[in-house]
Amino acid sequence: MKRRLYVGSAIALASALSIFTFIQVFPVWAGDSAGATASFIDKDFEVALRKHFQKRFFNLIDASEDQEKKISTVLEERMDATRPQREKLRVEAVELTQLMASNASDDQIVDKVHEVRELRNKLMDERLTTALKVRSFLKPEQRKTISDKIVGFLSGNARPRLLNNL
Repeated sequence: MKRRLYVGSAIALASALSIFTFIQVFPVWAGDSAGATASFIDKDFEVALRKHFQKRFFNLIDASEDQEKKISTVLEERMDATRPQREKLRVEAVELTQLMASNASDDQIVDKVHEVRELRNKLMDERLTTALKVRSFLKPEQRKTISDKIVGFLSGNARPRLLNNL
């Protein structure tokens, strides 16, 4: 039993580290100026991820068909509306990374960080608005279910999914 736990933990850690490394290194692979101008958002993949997580979310809260339609509509509209902001945030982040590698002054880097932070804060405000809209469609027991799931995750008491199959 302990061996499975250790093997599962090692696999999860190695996967997380490799994904983190890829995310950190990927902008460097984009090329000279291609990283600043290329689109970072694959719309088909984005839609597939949204549908996957929506399905899991709807199963978790045992959503009615009406709730599923309303929530799906809100999330799809918000995804489409914020796509340009998210793309701009990614472009600015690549530019910041390139500034860090260049001979830019500290003041230039600090200014760019403030720009990126401002874009991120705008997106976070949009996410809050979306969360509040979705919340308005939920029953109190569904809100409680979501709260319990998040508290379990944040406290480290969430059911580990990777280790269940070993």
